[in-house]
This record gives sequence, C-alpha cells and structure tokens, in this order.
Amino acid sequence: MITGLDYWMGQDGLTVCRVYGTGSSAALPALIGEEKITAIADHTFAPRPSEEIGRHEIFRAVRSITRSAGDGSLLWQIGPAGEINAPDEALCGSALEELELPPYLTRVGNYAFYGCRSLTRFTFPEQRMQLGSGAFVDCGRIKQLVFPVGEGSFDHPQMREVLGDMNLETEVIARADGQDVMALYFPGYYEDSVENTPARIFIMHYEGTGFKYRQCFRNGKIDFDQYDSLFYEASVQETSETALRLAMDRLTWPVCLGSAARERYLAFALGEYRTLAPIILSEERTAMLEILCGADGFTSNMLDYFLETARKMRDAKSTGFLQETRRKRFPPKKKEYTF
Repeated sequence: MITGLDYWMGQDGLTVCRVYGTGSSAALPALIGEEKITAIADHTFAPRPSEEIGRHEIFRAVRSITRSAGDGSLLWQIGPAGEINAPDEALCGSALEELELPPYLTRVGNYAFYGCRSLTRFTFPEQRMQLGSGAFVDCGRIKQLVFPVGEGSFDHPQMREVLGDMNLETEVIARADGQDVMALYFPGYYEDSVENTPARIFIMHYEGTGFKYRQCFRNGKIDFDQYDSLFYEASVQETSETALRLAMDRLTWPVCLGSAARERYLAFALGEYRTLAPIILSEERTAMLEILCGADGFTSNMLDYFLETARKMRDAKSTGFLQETRRKRFPPKKKEYTF
C-alpha cells in the first residue's frame, strides 16, 4: 500500500519521482489533491533514484490515516520534501511485486522500473503513454501484463509495443469494468546472431515460438486466427506447461476461437491431463476444470487422477465438484441378477 510520494509539478500535471509504502503492491493514485499524476520520472522504482531529482523542487505527499474525504478519495499531507519525513521505506527494486499505473499517465521515464526483479504483475492505464527507453530492464520475473480495454474491445494501443520489448514468457490480460474479459499467453524466446563471414552480415535466429506469437497483430489489433495457427508449432517446441497455458487461456476466454482450433487445444489438454491437473487445482482455475469435465474425451481414468490430485492437495471444493461430476457422468452400473 502506498503511504507517500515524492513529486515535482509540471505544466500538465505531477511527475512522481519516488514512492513509499508497505507491503509489495502499489496502485498509484490518480490525483494528489486536485492535481493529476501525469508522469513517472526516470528511475522512480529503481533501487537508486535518478540524478534528475536534483534539478527540481521536490514536494512530498503523505497519506493521511486520521482523515478521509467525504467522497472516499485520499487525503494527503503535502509540503516540501525536506520538511516532511518519509512515512515508510521506498517501494522500489526487489521490494515491489505488483504495480498499477494511474489513469491519467502520459509518460514513463527512462529505466523507471529498472531492477524490479520481483515484479510479477504490471497494470497499464487505458490510454497510450510514452514509454521511456529501458523501462523494464532487469525485470526478469514479470508474469502478467494487464491492459484496461473498452467495452466490447480486446485491444489496447500499447499492447503490441510492450510485448515487442519483452522476450519473457508472460500472460496478457484484458480487463473491462474491473473484470477479466480475455487472456492470452505468450511464450518466451531469445535471439541468436550467426555471422555469415563471406557476405559480411549477421543472420538473426529466434529460439522459441515467442517471437512469432508477438507478430500476431494486424493494424494494431490481435489477429486471433494467426495466433491459433501457431499452436501445433508451440506444442512441439515449447514445454508441456507452456503449451498447456496457451490452451487454457484460449479455452477459458474463447474470443474469436474457431471450432477446429478449440478441438486442437482441448485434445492437447486432455492428452496432458497429468501435467494439467496440479496446475488447474493449485491456481483454482475453476472455469477450465468445468470445461475439461464436460468434454467428450474426458474419461473416468482422467477423473480418478484429478480426484486423487485434489485430495492430496486437500482441495475440498474441487474434490466436491469432481465427485459430483463422477455421479453425473460416470454413475455406477446397476447390478443385474439372473435367476
């Protein structure tokens, strides 16, 4: 939770240069007083702040814990940074695991999140913003990128750019009105350059299917058909878990999913049910569990394995659901007597 911020005042709003708080999650507020937060300075969340701070008059806002506004908005004690003590340690570097940017943000400085090695979930504002160079350098654990989208839309103006700058294995989540409406998994990849000495050129090779998946955009929008066409290649080249995560997201959120593609994803998931069971149960992916249990190819033996796994994990909710599935789909045969 954020308890304080350092910032300077610009012509179009406030530029945040340091954030203080407790825990490992931070959601930047939209306003400080009546002023919008419109920018994040260089190195704001890096372990060491930028020298740029010395060129500005820095103010500090500390969250009031004794007062609250009538409309539920935050109240702040505001003054020069030198006159107000920082309320807590800086939320930066490896201390930060989740970050949500404010809605009016238009610019993120260079290396703003440098060294946030524990950062796993990152939420963008709805509109496009200027993203500084090296913003996500040394952020090697980001697993989820969350993009707010408009009603009936699954695209965000910054989605392709951000994915293109990251070669990590990550999940993209589209949210509308606070609810997840779509998720897509993108495998990781790495580049390798091979020199062609006679021609005096370097040829780039990409290991992993992640690079191809990141090309599945047309006119800035996700090309779901192209995305789905890569699954066979991914199921061969990637690990079983990565391929299963591709399948799970498409089956759970079947946006523009054709029947043939759905069958391919479902067949792979059923074929890898032993790997899939602990993933679904440990992550409480109830929707995916219901899809599997309702599939034509879901057998009694598969159900037994899921039940055994759920019991070992002491997952009472899933155990109950699976037992009910057994009663409906695989009822015991009635004994017949011949006289």
